[in-house]
Amino acid sequence: MTQLHMSVPYYPVLCIIRQELEQAYDNYPEWKCQHATRAVAHVLAETYALKEVAGIYVPEPSWHAWNYDPELKICVDLSMDQFPGHPTKITILAATTPLLKKDHKRTRQHKISMKEQPRRLEDVINKSKDRAQSLCTSLTH
Repeated sequence: MTQLHMSVPYYPVLCIIRQELEQAYDNYPEWKCQHATRAVAHVLAETYALKEVAGIYVPEPSWHAWNYDPELKICVDLSMDQFPGHPTKITILAATTPLLKKDHKRTRQHKISMKEQPRRLEDVINKSKDRAQSLCTSLTH
């Protein structure tokens, strides 16, 4: 499995989002893939157009959600470590990975079920945006 994180310009922001998710939810990342994909999409929305995708984590097989970056053609997953054999907290994979299989019906269901964001997730998104903004400001001064 190839880790592509070095070539992802928003990787530091993914680290911030992951930290906020871990602080907000007990037992993160178990059963929180939808929350992670929503947070990534919202926090990076102004600069990067990552898509929220759902489908199957093939080795289990189990329902799963992740983000897709159409520009870099990569899958971004902040919750794959809920599955055995994936200790990496932030997984970046080529879009052609055999580990994830996109399913349009499941993607629609994911978007519908996440229409109303839980308050805790809103807090994660807002704190991540604030921390990312502070990071960007400190890097430019």
